Amino acid sequence: MAMKTGGYSLRIEELLQRLDALKEAIGAAPLPEEERKGLLESIRQEIVELLAVAYAEGDKTIRRSSVYGLNKVAPEKAVDVFLKALRDEDDHVRGWAAEGLGRAQDARAVPALIRALGDENNYVCFCVANALRRFSIERILHPLATAVLDPEVAVRRRACKLLGELCDRRATQPLLQALKDPDPDVRYEATEALRKLADPLAVPALIAALQDQSRDVRSAAVAALGVFKDRQAIGPLVRVVLEQRDLRYLALEALRAICGEECLGPVLNMLRIEKRLVAETTASIIHLMEEESRGSSEEKPFLSSEV
Repeated sequence: MAMKTGGYSLRIEELLQRLDALKEAIGAAPLPEEERKGLLESIRQEIVELLAVAYAEGDKTIRRSSVYGLNKVAPEKAVDVFLKALRDEDDHVRGWAAEGLGRAQDARAVPALIRALGDENNYVCFCVANALRRFSIERILHPLATAVLDPEVAVRRRACKLLGELCDRRATQPLLQALKDPDPDVRYEATEALRKLADPLAVPALIAALQDQSRDVRSAAVAALGVFKDRQAIGPLVRVVLEQRDLRYLALEALRAICGEECLGPVLNMLRIEKRLVAETTASIIHLMEEESRGSSEEKPFLSSEV
């Protein structure tokens, strides 16, 4: 029979408070250590079972309180409930479930959490990412590297972001693959992640990204090349200064990082020449237009109107 809300969630809160008080009482009781541990474990197990039933049979409010309670009492004993709750219709339930899986540190949770990176709710995705960060690099590196090819754009994008946060150069190759993704947001996150990894193997791909269709990707590539400080990037960055006015300042900053302030003279001189050439070319065009206009006026026959 389904449970009714009727303050049930409040009773769950009271139950958790009483559990804390009971822990203190048992801890102070004159009992052998093993007996105290066994008693506490038995009580925790009963509460976990109660909350699991409450989640399975309750409405939204009860499900929220139940998953929250499982988080606090014994997340490692509630992995199955959390895995189910990660697909709950309620955002708060999914968020608490993700946090619980992160606390539990159970290997079964990793594939489910990576799938949940595609959740449409930003709060849930924040919780999912935090949960994955709790796992060791060895546990999540390969699954995240595989996820950069996931059918869902959101999963690919957030997987790239997390790979960058790992700061492990084993993620370089998957991220280079992600630079070819059809979605610009995925390419942007891959570029940002490669900047954080600072692997020299990424330099040629980042240079190619300076011509990406997305301004955000180009901007991230410029910033990344400034961090790498590789001389291969000097020529391409000079071209950015010349050809992409909206990224000119960023490209100059990247060149300053690579070459030093004292070596920017030729680039600044190029800009002065460009400015002068633009002015001279503009004046020449206007002059030719004026000459053509005068010539047309002189050759135009006089037309008299007849009465």
